[in-house]
This record gives sequence, C-alpha cells and structure tokens, in this order.
Amino acid sequence: MIGIIFGWPSLQYVLQREGYFSYLCDETTGNHTLQNRTEKVCEESEESFNLVFTLSLFSLCIFAVFEGHLLDRFGTWIVRSFGTFLLTLGCILIAVSTPATSWLLYPAMIFMGISGSTFLISNMQVANLAGSQTRGLIITFLNGIFDSGAVVFLIIKSAYDFGYDLKHVFHVYAWCTLFTWLRTFALMPSQRIPFSVTTKNFFYGWKEWVCFKKRYDKTEDPDIFTTDDESAAANIQEVGTTFGDCLRKVLFWSNAFHLSTTSLRINFYFGSFITWIDSFESPSNSSHLTNVFGIMLLCGFIAAPLNGLLVDGVIKFSKIKSLPTRVGLLRAAFASMLMTSVLAILLSVSVITQSSYASFAFLVITRAFVYGGNTTFLAMHFPEQHFGKLYGLTTAIAGTASSLQYALFQLASSVDPTFYFINYSFLVVACLTLVHPLLLSLQEGIKLC
Repeated sequence: MIGIIFGWPSLQYVLQREGYFSYLCDETTGNHTLQNRTEKVCEESEESFNLVFTLSLFSLCIFAVFEGHLLDRFGTWIVRSFGTFLLTLGCILIAVSTPATSWLLYPAMIFMGISGSTFLISNMQVANLAGSQTRGLIITFLNGIFDSGAVVFLIIKSAYDFGYDLKHVFHVYAWCTLFTWLRTFALMPSQRIPFSVTTKNFFYGWKEWVCFKKRYDKTEDPDIFTTDDESAAANIQEVGTTFGDCLRKVLFWSNAFHLSTTSLRINFYFGSFITWIDSFESPSNSSHLTNVFGIMLLCGFIAAPLNGLLVDGVIKFSKIKSLPTRVGLLRAAFASMLMTSVLAILLSVSVITQSSYASFAFLVITRAFVYGGNTTFLAMHFPEQHFGKLYGLTTAIAGTASSLQYALFQLASSVDPTFYFINYSFLVVACLTLVHPLLLSLQEGIKLC
C-alpha cells in the first residue's frame, strides 16, 4: 500500500477509459461524456493527469519533513495513524468521484501520496532491530517493498479489465485499509525503536496496550536499550552532533543533489509513461506494455536488496581487511552511489533508444538503488536521533526538484512531443550525479578503490 502512487500509469489508463478529464477535449458537449465514457485523450487531458501525479508526488516528498519531525517527537503510533487516515480518505474520494468531478483526483492522490511516505519513514526503524552487518540489507528491502506497492494499481487495472466497476474496487480497497490500523497498534511500537536495541526486553505493539502493561512491564529491566560494541560503532557521527552540524556537511548536500536529479529522471518517466509509449507503440500494444510495466514494478522488493547486499558485503570485506569502521562505511557508500549513477545513465540511454523492456528493467533497479541507497546513507552516516528530520528534508528537496517534471512535460507537449531533447538532457544530468561518489572517494583522503 505504501508506494501505490508509483503505479500511476496503470490507474491513469483506467481513468482515461472512464472519461476523467475528457471534458477538456470536447467542451461543447456539456455532458462531460458521462453517458458514453469515451476514450478521448488530448493534450489538455494528458497534462491534467500528469499534474495529478506531480502534485501527489510533490506532497509525498514535502510532507516527509513534517512526518519525520512527527516520528521523532511523538512516535510511531501517531504518525502511522495520520497516514492510515489519509489513505482511507483517498480511497473514498476516488470511489465517489465521477468524470464530472475529475477534480477529486487531486486531493485523493495527494492524500495517498502523503500516506505512503508516513508508512515508509515509520517502517525504516525496523532495521534497528538487526545488527550493523545486515542493517543495510533490511533498509533496502523495506524500500523495495515501498516500490512494489505500485502493484496495487495494476491489480485494480486487471480487475477493471475483467469487468469490475472502478467505484466498487476502490470501496473494497478502502475496507482493506483497516488492516493497516490493526498492524499499527498490534505490531508496531508506540514510540521508536532505538539503534541497536536488544529484542530480549523490548516490548512493542499489543504488549504496550493498557491491558498488557502490567504483564510486560518495561521497568523490570532498566537496561532495555543495551547495544553491542559492533552496533554502537556502526554510526560514524559523534553523539553530540546536532541537526545543524549535519546540515553543514558537504556530503549531505551532495547526497541531496544525487537523490534529486535521479528522482526527477525516474518521476518524469512515470508521469509521461503513457504518452511516451503511445508515441512509438500501437494503441493495441499500449495496454499490454502497461501491464508488463506494472508487473516489473512488483519486482522492486527483489531488486532492492541487491543494494543492501552490496553495502553489507563491502562492510564485511572491510572488516576482514581489518580496516576502520569509518573506512568501511565510506567504501560501502561509494560503491552504492556509484552503481546508482551508472544505472541512471543506462536508464536514460534505454529511454532514448525507445527500448521498452530495457527501460522497465533499468527503472526498477535504479529506483531500488537510489531510494534504498539514500536511506542507508543517512542511517549510517548521521546520528539516529536526527534520522527522521534528515530523511524528511532530503525527500522534500528531491520532491521539489521532481515537481519540475510537470513543467518539462508541458514543454515537451508543445515543442518536443517525442521527448528527444529532454531525454538527452536527462542523460547529461545522470552523468553529473557522479559528483557525489567522487566526493565520497575524496572524503578525508581515504582511498576507496
């Protein structure tokens, strides 16, 4: 559920068939195509769909700052309750909407986008239950689950293709969000999971309910949050590092640039997918490719751990070589960020050459590396007490940059309908992302390769 907005191409396909925003293509009918539900698609309609996706994505990223602060200040139950409420509300708004009220898609998708980031931020702390050598793998796996949430809209599209009414499908989906409420209060901690806590005396979820508090009293053992030496050394920042100190580090901003530019490339692909496919594929093949794309997005949870395995593998190798912990972490970050930049370049090349299946594969792998790599980098190189705020700020910066994709789409619609020049520009920008791993390699003169 958490990454559902990235399945937007599948939902857009359905909404176009239902006639949403079709009144923009024929303003003389007056009935907004409610009776025939045409498949009319025009430039104005495509721009409206793209704007819906852009605003939902922008909201996901911008609200991450607020959600990160909410998590650090009030804990998991509060932030997940906020996200679940918005997800349920978003489903209801789409369920009651009609082509005549297409504007309801704006608040509905914005609410769904915001809810996704709340779940992702709160889920990241689960990795704190693991040791330092597997923490990166778990973080990237959780990001992969976020990516695979796109399959929800593919399932909705498949149900629609089988003849089920879109409204009924979203009513069912709204009821399914009750599971998220149950999971929040039954399986998640009320506050946060410290890094790295021993699970022996750490009680969470249903054990924190009032009726179980006496039985699972945390005060029985004053040393609940004990950590081993290896885990304590996993974070290379000093305990007294403030949030302001983190913002003054060059690597924080080079990481933000790396994330922002790669996210813009990825999100422009999502926002313009249907238009891009239709520019060189037959209409009969468009639905098939949309389904294939949705299925490949499901593989995000498979691709994401590749980044974690790379990070954890470099750290283990560094320990075998008896290198300092700081050197091992820098080498791991360098390898992860370098691979992400290379994948972004390959994605841009495949889009330029109009290689549909290759672009699907590189998009899935690039997304798995860029978002998982960003989370791992922040978790390992900055104090854990500032993780929520740093993650939220970095995501907000990337979201602001990604909002440019709507302006780029409008520009392409008028002067570059085949995306020729824009795609070549993205290739150049992808090459510029190599700056971040370069700075990592120069950090304190440490040789990384």
